[in-house]
Amino acid sequence: MLFAAGVVFFEGSTDQAALAVWLDTSATGEPTPDEKNVLFLSVDGQNSFGQFVGLARRLEVPWAVVADGPALRPGSTMAGQLHALGVAVPSAATALEDVRAAWAAQGVFSLADAFGDDGSKEGEIEAFLERVDSAALTAARKAVGAKKGSRVGAAFAAAVAPPKEVVELWRAVQERLR
Repeated sequence: MLFAAGVVFFEGSTDQAALAVWLDTSATGEPTPDEKNVLFLSVDGQNSFGQFVGLARRLEVPWAVVADGPALRPGSTMAGQLHALGVAVPSAATALEDVRAAWAAQGVFSLADAFGDDGSKEGEIEAFLERVDSAALTAARKAVGAKKGSRVGAAFAAAVAPPKEVVELWRAVQERLR
């Protein structure tokens, strides 16, 4: 991380692996993370964002976060940790679109279209992958023998062209890291 031009912290290995595969191609029309010297790291859950962001800030390395829907909720563990670091966190707004915009201004991005902290799991990366191509997600799970994880994310992304939402997210992350 010390020698990177920037670092992107992912909540889990599924999203990290999928985005790494999607963005490591010229199909997006954007520079790859390697070309930009941007490091992708999984923090293994929203409870760890604070320590990683804190380290990046101490090292003066530009950072961005890619989180699932539940972490975006004002009052989440991530929100509390980032607030303790002096990051402006969203207020108690209830509309996800408003919360996503407020987080994006602070360098926190998401592919979620729901908070999904109601037990539905609709805010998780797997829900996004399901919306993109449910048959490809089923095939990726069957091929690697797992329900979650980096192998599923990588297999899925290898089989499916980068969605526009991923390209837009990468553009926003690049702008944040400038």
